[in-house]
Amino acid sequence: MQANEQSIWLQQLKLGNTEALSAIYRFYADQVYAVAYSFLKDEGWSQDVVQDVFWKFWETRERVDPQANLWNLLFVMSKHRSLNKLREIKNAKASFDRLLLNCKNKQAAQQEFVYEKELIGCIERAKKSFTTQQLLVFELCKINGLTYAEAGEKLNIAPNTVKNHMVQSLKILRKHLKNAGYLSFFLLILK
Repeated sequence: MQANEQSIWLQQLKLGNTEALSAIYRFYADQVYAVAYSFLKDEGWSQDVVQDVFWKFWETRERVDPQANLWNLLFVMSKHRSLNKLREIKNAKASFDRLLLNCKNKQAAQQEFVYEKELIGCIERAKKSFTTQQLLVFELCKINGLTYAEAGEKLNIAPNTVKNHMVQSLKILRKHLKNAGYLSFFLLILK
């Protein structure tokens, strides 16, 4: 596009002539696309940049100097819009990664909740197999954290009797947990 032809198109553009914009678009769109593609390496995003550049060019047409070098102006607009697009893509990816991590964390928490609920149910079923004395000893020692001596004092029985009740209740619990696939958890509650 010759300088005088460019000047005429820019003057017409300033007056709101859409045919001037169409002519400029036809002449420079491929070049704007090439600039965008050199940054973005993606056809779709590069086409978006072309549309954005010419839209912005149309919106700011009153401020365009008819004597300005049109290609320099479009080149700078293309470069800036491409760099902005790269930032948008980077931010979108970071947001997506955070969202994905959040979903994974929620899924893990839900799985942990389900696992915990199933485990509690298994322990409750095992406790139904305890004798009354075994249940009292188990709750005092494992739930309330009393020593065998403290539990024995509270129940008026010898600490060795408390220990025997605990051994029996833990055998029952171990059997239930093993059958339900929670034997590894059983090792944790012994400590």
